[in-house]
Amino acid sequence: MTETRRNLTEMDPQNAEEIRNAGRPLVRFSPGLWEDLKVLRNFMFTRMYRAPSVMKVRKVVTQVVMELFPHYMAHPDHLPPRWQVDVESCGKDEVALARVVADYVSGMTDRYAIEIHDELLGGPQKEALRALPMQTGWVPEE
Repeated sequence: MTETRRNLTEMDPQNAEEIRNAGRPLVRFSPGLWEDLKVLRNFMFTRMYRAPSVMKVRKVVTQVVMELFPHYMAHPDHLPPRWQVDVESCGKDEVALARVVADYVSGMTDRYAIEIHDELLGGPQKEALRALPMQTGWVPEE
């Protein structure tokens, strides 16, 4: 807040147009906080978001999604009953159906996507993840 307040006091804008034309951001982190955030961001990416165990799970889940989408496009009747109204409203419009399927699949958690994939298509996804529970905290249900 201190950095932003200083910038606003220094510029003393009278309207939104002056802020848009300032040529620089007026709301920003202080240099010290920005450096701390870069350190934290680097830690999060290397130790959490891009950690080897996470990347292994991501690879499996990406494959699951890449197989579920075309399955639901070919078999929209496999979508849950509450989604069938949306499917019916698509008629023969493939683009509209793709939007419905994408909305459904994108709302799935990783665990749910893997479970549904196993039910509909089978495959080694749950087995591939059994080696990772200690690293990821994810344990496939029996």
